[in-house]
Amino acid sequence: MVLTERATDPVAGRPRTFLEAYLPLRQDGVLYAVLEMEVPADLLTNVQWRLRDVVLSLLAGGLFLLWIVLYALVRSAARTIEGQQAGLAEANRLLRQRFEDMVTLIIAAVDAKDSYTFGHSLRVAAISRLIGREMNLAKEDLDTLELGALLHDVGKIGVREAVLRKPTRLNALEILEMRRHPAIGMALLDGVRSLPPGVRQIVGHHHERPDGRGYPAGLRGREIPLLARIVAVADCYDALRSERPYRRPVSAEEAWAELRRHAGSQFDEEVVAAVIRAAPLIESSLYLEEPVFASCGVEEEESGEAPNDSRSAGSGRHRK
Repeated sequence: MVLTERATDPVAGRPRTFLEAYLPLRQDGVLYAVLEMEVPADLLTNVQWRLRDVVLSLLAGGLFLLWIVLYALVRSAARTIEGQQAGLAEANRLLRQRFEDMVTLIIAAVDAKDSYTFGHSLRVAAISRLIGREMNLAKEDLDTLELGALLHDVGKIGVREAVLRKPTRLNALEILEMRRHPAIGMALLDGVRSLPPGVRQIVGHHHERPDGRGYPAGLRGREIPLLARIVAVADCYDALRSERPYRRPVSAEEAWAELRRHAGSQFDEEVVAAVIRAAPLIESSLYLEEPVFASCGVEEEESGEAPNDSRSAGSGRHRK
C-alpha cells in the first residue's frame, strides 16, 4: 500500500490524497496480473467516524438494554422480598397469636383453680400497663410488663386448691405453701427461652417489699426489679378492688389511701404515685361499683394473728 497525491482530482477538481493498494494475482508461482485499487484517504476518515458513531450508538443501546434488564431484575427481586417480608410478618403474627393463646390458656388454668380470682391476672396486666405508661416506660418494657403481669401467678398451678380456695385464715404450713408460688413460677418459665428476662423477674419478685420483708429473696428497695415493683402495686390494687369469699371489695378512695399508707414499706413510692395518677382511667376501665373497706396482703396469714394496725396492707385475708 502507498499514499499518493495527485495535483488535481478529475472528479473533485482539487488536490486529494489517495490510498493505493496493489494485489498481485499468481498461480503456481507465476504472476498473471496486478489488481490496483485507489481509495481517497478522506473517504476512509469519514468511514472511521461513521464506524465510531455506529459503535457508540450500539454501545449506548446496549447499555440502555442492560439498564432495562437490571431494572426488571431489581423490581422482580423487590417484589420477591416484599412477598417474603409479608409472609414473614404473617408468620410472626400467627406465632404471636398462638403464643398469646397459650398464655391465655395458662391463665385460664390458674384461674380455674380459684374461681374467686377469675380475671385477676388480666386486670393486673391492664393496671400494670397503665402504671408503666404513667411512668413513661419504653414500649418494649411495657410489653414485657404486661406479659409478666399476665403470668405473675402462674406458680399457683403448683399450690393445692384447698389452700387457694380456703375461706378462712391460712395456717403456718399453708402460708409456706402459698409462698412457694413465685419460685414455682420461675421454675416453670426457666425452659421458655423466648420470654424476655423481665417476665421471669416479675413472676419471681412481685411479692418482694422495699423494706426487705417480702419473699422469696427478701430483696430491698431498688434491688427489686422495677417491673416487679409495678406488678406488686397493681396486684394489690386489684386485690383491694375485687371480691373475695371472706370480704367484699373496697372503694377506690380506700384503695388509694391503703396504697399511700404503705408506700415506702410494702410498695415502691414512685409506683404508688403513678397508680394514683392513673387511677381515674383504671377505675373507668375495670371497676364500676363502690364497695366497703378491706385490705390486701399476707401478713395476717403469715403471722397467724391479726396485726396491731387493723388497716394495714397485710391485715386482710387475701392470699397473694
